Amino acid sequence: MLWLPIVSLALMMLVVGSAFALMFCSVAFAGWSSGVARPSADGDLPTLSGDRLRSWAANLARRVVARHACQPRSAETPLAIATELEAGANAVLEQAARRNHSEAGETCPDARPRQIAVTAPEVFAIAAELERKFPKSELQVTRELAALNARRARFVMPDEFPQAGINCPLRSEDGHCLTFLSRPLACRRMCSACSCAGDGSCTEQLQTGMANGLSEGLRQEGLDGDTYELNDALATALATPHAAARWSRGEAVFANCTKA
Repeated sequence: MLWLPIVSLALMMLVVGSAFALMFCSVAFAGWSSGVARPSADGDLPTLSGDRLRSWAANLARRVVARHACQPRSAETPLAIATELEAGANAVLEQAARRNHSEAGETCPDARPRQIAVTAPEVFAIAAELERKFPKSELQVTRELAALNARRARFVMPDEFPQAGINCPLRSEDGHCLTFLSRPLACRRMCSACSCAGDGSCTEQLQTGMANGLSEGLRQEGLDGDTYELNDALATALATPHAAARWSRGEAVFANCTKA
């Protein structure tokens, strides 16, 4: 009857393996609402549009914030959040471009002045990319331009940016975005060349869902989830020592900035 212990051991291993599989699935797909598609087996993102795309993007943003915020917080926390969300947004745009046999944008040719809203993780990622790519002298020029724009922006309405000539501080002389890889989520909706292969509705749902989920997730973790005018927030981030670390500790780094 030696086979009885062997069978019992096999059944026990099967039960334990099933339990671990269920636990993995529960964690891997936590936060996915019942109406939102899950990633397919080949690794592609869910092919969504409209409200379902917005829900997927919001859920993604909330999960990303929760995962990074539950770890010991540092100056890297907002950068990790922004980097992961940028990668998710880029993956959606690239997949949409492949599906429509087009190419995802590599720069932003939109030169129209407008108010751009950013959250703290986004502006810290922008500041970090600027600091990596440019010497202090050029960084100072960008900071001074952002500060000048911020002062002018406080006296005009958002739709009056064109008349006031308040241009994006991240736009180079030859018309390229200085931090295209870390550009604000809002820029995807504003720039037709950066959209889901020209589908403005797709891009708007992606940006709206991700931005709303990001703000909500940050507030749930006791962090600043407000959106600020890009010039004001960027000038503050570049001028404030250890700004990202202080924000991660709950300090109101952008308390004096214009909200957008």
